[in-house]
Amino acid sequence: GMPAYMSMPQVSRSGGPNFLGGSHAPFVINGNPNGKGFQVRDVVLPPEVSEGRASSRRELLASLDRMQRYTEKLAEDPAVTFDQYHHQAVDLVLSPKAQAAFDIHREDPRLREKYGRNDLGQSCLLARRLVESGVTYVTVQAGGGWDTHGNNFNCLKDRLLPEFDKPFAALLDDLHQRGLLDSTLVMVSSEMGRKPRIGDPRSGGKNGAGRDHWTALMSVLMAGGGIRGGSVYGSSDPRAEYPLDNPVGPEDIARTVFRQLGIDDVTHTDREGRIFQLLDGGEVLAPIIG
Repeated sequence: GMPAYMSMPQVSRSGGPNFLGGSHAPFVINGNPNGKGFQVRDVVLPPEVSEGRASSRRELLASLDRMQRYTEKLAEDPAVTFDQYHHQAVDLVLSPKAQAAFDIHREDPRLREKYGRNDLGQSCLLARRLVESGVTYVTVQAGGGWDTHGNNFNCLKDRLLPEFDKPFAALLDDLHQRGLLDSTLVMVSSEMGRKPRIGDPRSGGKNGAGRDHWTALMSVLMAGGGIRGGSVYGSSDPRAEYPLDNPVGPEDIARTVFRQLGIDDVTHTDREGRIFQLLDGGEVLAPIIG
């Protein structure tokens, strides 16, 4: 089968499994899905290993391993995590469904052009293929230099915004055409906003026209997944420095995402049986749901 969580082209800095354990870590899709020879590492069987040989190797491994680690629920044991990854890996390598989902070359070239023939565009297209195949959660990292400490406005106008707008619009349209948008929540977020003041000394002086890090205010974009289209929740002050009306914190975003995923009870039990809350605080942003 397919892993529940995939991340491309790497794991985001906040994308680890934390207290959920190693078996919940994302499957990372390395490589450039825009490349001619793109294939997902370790998912394709080596040509010299037939499916029969792969199956026999799996049976041999099972016969050698008499420790029954996999059924012992010892998530803190690295050997157990390794075993879980091994079983996931075997399932992935031998799954025709996975092979088909990863084969982006099957897509109509016109649709690939619609997404944009670059890393981000083709990653968004691959994300749609994965969602369509049953993957629950997909993270796409947008590289390309969004840390605009210098030359902010030209970077956004000439490259960053066009490179984002095209695949984002194509993704929403594609999901809609396939009847997947209502059941798929698409969220665009980042680590922080950008400083309202332009030309900070660290951004090349008055002529640098850069915008530095700013943690007091940023925007998050949601679409599909039961979110009411065209909604705007909250506002900033005239200088775009601080929230003005209906301030929203990360815990509110997380609570809303959980709600749209069908998770209303955020109570969790750790490995020792202790009960705790996945989230401290946070309110569902009810006005944007509908």
